[in-house]
Amino acid sequence: MKSIFDEVTYKEVLERFNKLNAESVGLWGKMSVGQMLWHCQIFIKAAVKNKKPDKRGNPIISWFFKRSMYNDKPWRKNLPTTPFAKAKEEKDFEVEYKKLQELIKELYSLRDRKEWNAHPIFGDFTPERVAQMLVDSGLEEIVTHRHMIVPGFTATLADDFAAATNWEVEVGPVCAVELPLFLGDRWIFSEKRR
Repeated sequence: MKSIFDEVTYKEVLERFNKLNAESVGLWGKMSVGQMLWHCQIFIKAAVKNKKPDKRGNPIISWFFKRSMYNDKPWRKNLPTTPFAKAKEEKDFEVEYKKLQELIKELYSLRDRKEWNAHPIFGDFTPERVAQMLVDSGLEEIVTHRHMIVPGFTATLADDFAAATNWEVEVGPVCAVELPLFLGDRWIFSEKRR
């Protein structure tokens, strides 16, 4: 189970992060390394600040995003990002590197936090809500396996999720943008995985 709140995973993330330099080239997408560092800060800042959202997310975007969360298909490369997280100008590598490095360390320091504010799209992420989402989405009727990946922020609730759903629970990355790296090619969609 990988989670930024796990010390081994945290060290792996820092090791990979420390390999970046201003000439690093992304494996997909159009962002430069400076822009990518800036982009990643947005979502980690939201987690670190853990403020209650001012409003719920766009219901159409929420519906689309929820659908992608309820299936085994790996996210395809080059998916567009939300407009507010799109770097419109070049970003200075050194400046953004230091900011993201500090945010990653700050996020890790919150590993023992037990309570988090509701997610702007999914609401409260409780074991009971997860169990209800499995029923409401019809996912239990669609898939034959009983394996789920929950966000890294919920690592402390993994056993509770398993008890509430009777599914095997794996703790995934904190940020959805890390899912392709987290999953690799182990979850290639096939009829067999259903």
